[in-house]
Amino acid sequence: MRANNQETNRDFVDVQIDERTLREIYLPAFEATVKEAKAYSIMGAYNKFRGEYLCENDYMLNKILRDEWGFKGIVVSDWAAVHSTAKSLKSGLDIEMGTPKPFNEFFLADKLIAAVKSGEVSEKEIDLHVKRILRVLFQVKAMGGGERAKGSIATEAHYQDAYKIATEAIVLLKNENNALPLKLDGVKSIAVIGNNATKKNALGGFGAGVKTKREVTPLEGLKNRLPASVKINYAEGYLERYDKKNRGNLGNITANGPVTIDELDPAKVKEAVEAD
Repeated sequence: MRANNQETNRDFVDVQIDERTLREIYLPAFEATVKEAKAYSIMGAYNKFRGEYLCENDYMLNKILRDEWGFKGIVVSDWAAVHSTAKSLKSGLDIEMGTPKPFNEFFLADKLIAAVKSGEVSEKEIDLHVKRILRVLFQVKAMGGGERAKGSIATEAHYQDAYKIATEAIVLLKNENNALPLKLDGVKSIAVIGNNATKKNALGGFGAGVKTKREVTPLEGLKNRLPASVKINYAEGYLERYDKKNRGNLGNITANGPVTIDELDPAKVKEAVEAD
């Protein structure tokens, strides 16, 4: 649960939004996931919400997620998104995930053992979280016997679902002069300009990556849909280049990656202008 839609400073930005905005824009998708889809797990995000990190946010994880929505599953942290031991557990976190340091240094590893021994965290608190984890393991038949339902990957049904979701998710912000849908009467050729027409975007990468065996580019989509009588003239128009020596500042939109080179190639521009 995130309540945030920016990447800049996403590890620690403090989101301050009113209750109506929270309820009408950010929570409905999660509420449907819990109440209708019966999700077994929810992941807490990196950022803060109203002054508290979301992996130790009592209002979001306990009062809304569990008390209001009746969530019975487990709350897992985003990778390295935990900042406390006792507070995280009390606020609703069940499992800590992370990779940047040895496991015993995590907040729910050696520090948790020390907190229990000192009395800061009670055995009753531990039992609560262990019960949640075991309940989910039994529900998915990862333990306790019973035959687990067999899943499937990249089936034709999956592709059709993805296509349906994509078509229903498109939002047309402007349609000046009723340019869309394309009127093909008398159209003999269409110019398509730009690298994004052929670029594959489902290349994966971290948790937000999408890896697919089938991706239709905009240019391929036009070729599939347009009649053979309409000629498609494609021109790349520019070169996608990055300055390896010049990197963005950590936390800004470039995510500390190479900065783009905003210089046009005359030959590419000429090719684009001549495409019609």
